[in-house]
Amino acid sequence: MYLKKIEFAEIKRDIGKRYQKDFPSVERMPLFIWKKHAKNGIMETYKIIDEEKEVAYIVFSKEKEKCMLIYYFAVYEEFRNDGYGSKVMQLLKEKVFKGDYDIIFLEVDKRNHGKDYKENKIRERRVDFYTRNGFQLIDVLFENFGVSYEFLAFYDENKLDRKTVSQIVYEKENEFYSELLGKKMASKNIVALKGDN
Repeated sequence: MYLKKIEFAEIKRDIGKRYQKDFPSVERMPLFIWKKHAKNGIMETYKIIDEEKEVAYIVFSKEKEKCMLIYYFAVYEEFRNDGYGSKVMQLLKEKVFKGDYDIIFLEVDKRNHGKDYKENKIRERRVDFYTRNGFQLIDVLFENFGVSYEFLAFYDENKLDRKTVSQIVYEKENEFYSELLGKKMASKNIVALKGDN
């Protein structure tokens, strides 16, 4: 299994429709922003290939001081529940242990804030997936365009503690979104609700 970096034309052609299905509209970044930041290198998109078949995609931030934010990750619907998600997480965790990154983090919809029971169960399953794969909930909570997000992070506990990781993630989240959206738009729409700040 390996990650293959792709450019925006491929993103639009090969992933665009899946992206529309995989993420609710309130979570989706407009494609023009994705295109802009794919071109300027702020965001990188990869297809995950296993035995020459595409099984998933992942979008993450350009590395900043050995921190990486996962914006989007989805296994193609036809390959879900086949273990691909855990295999991809293992690939990323190896990057931490090799020293490529100190922290890999992501945001997930805040649990128990869904519109109904079904949505809340989906949110719980997402958190369960990441915690089963070594990520930990940390003390950071943001509201992003009106949607509340919790954060999970993977890091080497022999090098960093949870409080330090929470502080770094809080700072990096602000940096990533300021760069992604511009400082003015980020300051109006990205709000820290909790964290060791």
